[in-house]
Amino acid sequence: MTQLRIESLVQSPYAAALGRTLLHSLWEGAAVALGLAAVLWVVRSARARYAAASVAMVLMLSGLVLTFARLAPEEPIRISLTGPRISSPLPAGPIALPSTLPRGPRPIDELAWLTHRRVLCD
Repeated sequence: MTQLRIESLVQSPYAAALGRTLLHSLWEGAAVALGLAAVLWVVRSARARYAAASVAMVLMLSGLVLTFARLAPEEPIRISLTGPRISSPLPAGPIALPSTLPRGPRPIDELAWLTHRRVLCD
C-alpha cells in the first residue's frame, strides 16, 4: 500500500514540476550569488553587506517559489454540456480538457523516472 502511494507521488505532475524547479534553482541561485559577490566586493559597510545578503536570500527563496508556481500543472478546464439532447459522440456531463497543449517528452521529464527507479530499488 505504501509502495503505491510513493509511486503515485513520484509519478505525479507536481513531482516533475518540483524536479524542474530544483534544477532551475541552481542557475537562479548562481545568478543571485554572482550579483551578491559584486555588491560585497564594492560595499565595505557591514550594515549594507548584511542587507545585501538578506536581500539575496529573499531573492533566492522567491525565485524558487515563483519558478514552482510557473511550472506547476494547472487544473483542467471543465465544460458542462447542457441543453437539448442531440445524438452526439460526446458524453453528457463535465469534460476535462487540458489547459495547455500537450508537449512531447523532454529530457528533463526523465527526472521523475530516475527518482521512481531509486524508490523501487531501496
